[in-house]
Amino acid sequence: MMPAPLTRTLALICSVGFFGCNFTMEPDPGAAEPSVFDDPINDPNEVGSAMGGEDGNPTPTGSSGGDMSDPSLLDSGLPEDTLDASEPVSPEVAVDGGLDCADADGDGLCDGRDPVCNRDDSPLICMAAPPVCADEQVPEVEAGCYTARCVTWAECSALLSCDDADRDGLCDDMDDVCNADDQVLSCDVAVPECPADVWPVVREGCYTGACLPWAACAELARCPDLDRDGQCDEEAVACAQDGDCPDGSWCRPTLAGATHVCVAFQAVGQACGGFTIPSEALRCAPTSICADQDRRLPDGPGVCRTACDPDGLCPDGAYCGVNGACRDHGACFLPVDCLQRGNLMEPAPACDGWPQCTAEGQCQWQCGDPRCVDLTGIEFGDCAEVLGVARIDGVCLPVSGCSPAPYGLFDTLDACLNACP
Repeated sequence: MMPAPLTRTLALICSVGFFGCNFTMEPDPGAAEPSVFDDPINDPNEVGSAMGGEDGNPTPTGSSGGDMSDPSLLDSGLPEDTLDASEPVSPEVAVDGGLDCADADGDGLCDGRDPVCNRDDSPLICMAAPPVCADEQVPEVEAGCYTARCVTWAECSALLSCDDADRDGLCDDMDDVCNADDQVLSCDVAVPECPADVWPVVREGCYTGACLPWAACAELARCPDLDRDGQCDEEAVACAQDGDCPDGSWCRPTLAGATHVCVAFQAVGQACGGFTIPSEALRCAPTSICADQDRRLPDGPGVCRTACDPDGLCPDGAYCGVNGACRDHGACFLPVDCLQRGNLMEPAPACDGWPQCTAEGQCQWQCGDPRCVDLTGIEFGDCAEVLGVARIDGVCLPVSGCSPAPYGLFDTLDACLNACP
């Protein structure tokens, strides 16, 4: 025979039809005569009963039993003022799961449970990976996708309470430029002179030459500007391939990836290439090449340069560098650029020696053994033959290939070390 409590439990389960069963409750010989109210759901004398109360009406009970009319059983463990639904809730407070709490972005989620700072009313819908944020920071979201910025809740609240026309994370009264897109200022160009109450426009990391008030900046930051004239184009041009785009632009996928729009080529002197997501890719115009990548940063960006023509020629005042980019006379990216045909160094070398390329990208002559020239960037062919010793990235190293011409090499490592400082 089963114990009485287990017997009553099985009888209750069968009575409500949860399981198909054929169960007959047998009385416990040692128990008192069963009452019609032995069912805990209907027994008015049972703690937790749905029928109790002197007038026959149900008396609410707590989860652990007892009369909920007893004030001592109402303690939820929360401050009493959080339970008063009659008090008004300020805009900075969310009612999340019935509880009042801090809500910096006003999206209805408590900051402690909110994974993002919403800059607008658009929910997060894009499939992009969130940025990696430091402790006490959350990713910022706008127009349904991550902005690539991380903010604290205090910063999130401040951004929502101040004017930020270009949505670059800086309040207008602290902002020096109108960012027409989400790329930070990165080019080395003189700041345009703008009248009072207007600010220089930056697009794709560089000044466009236009100046706008914040009201116009707010519109520009949300529209395409293929010609970089500081004025919104009529509408974004959708495309499937580069041939669908107007002159001066190419077809690039959007962040969502399902659509493509035409975007302007990078101008000479602006950043290009580098490891980035497709929707942030930067491409030079067909008459330019992406050059000058830092050899120490294989995935780093380059700079758009005018490409040499098929005959290796460049416009007047320029010469064709080692990497196929036109450069001004006397300028260099690699030391061997200073030895290229047409590069007129001033002053002209007055002694035997080798060129150096300064940190400012200017050719400088050093008297000494001409074989000390740094041959970084020079390819000697796919052959495996050891040709000699040369300076590569400032270090004397053996080099292999098919032919060293037109450059001279040292026969031994010691000869290189002794001749080159």
